[in-house]
Amino acid sequence: MDDSEIIGKVLQGETELYETLVRRYQVRLYYWVLKMVADQDEAEEICQQAFVSVYTHLGQIRNPAAFSVFLFRTALNQTRNYFRSRQKMVADPPELADGSSVSDEVSDADTRFYLHRAIEELPEKQRLAVSLRVVEGFGFSEIGRIIGTTANSARVNFHHAIRNLRIRLSEKNEL
Repeated sequence: MDDSEIIGKVLQGETELYETLVRRYQVRLYYWVLKMVADQDEAEEICQQAFVSVYTHLGQIRNPAAFSVFLFRTALNQTRNYFRSRQKMVADPPELADGSSVSDEVSDADTRFYLHRAIEELPEKQRLAVSLRVVEGFGFSEIGRIIGTTANSARVNFHHAIRNLRIRLSEKNEL
């Protein structure tokens, strides 16, 4: 059963089927949030809040087939609220490990550390675009909906992030 079928049945009263959506996305969402907050307990709490929030607003999803986008967007908002309330910095940003052009340059622990720091310093939308594209495998239209921009803007943010990371890595290699 796909997401939109499950949502339809949940809205018709088969609320126990929501658990299917939770099981389908909980691990992926958890690790994505964990990369941002770097705290297991907080990541679990944020994910739980996101799933509850999405459940209470299930009827407001305009496109049930895009459930994952709605869920990740909600989790992103919960994560932003977490940082606002705690004034905390991201400790361990996602790494580029999918064979993308930047990851070819990442070979030793020192360079990985430097790459993590460089990703951490990217503007938020660039950092999220990299995380959602490389780590989570979302397309640019989905990334745009999650971070609140257009697909083209998400693509531009991703490519700017990659360019900025290449510059930072080349600066490191010159040292």
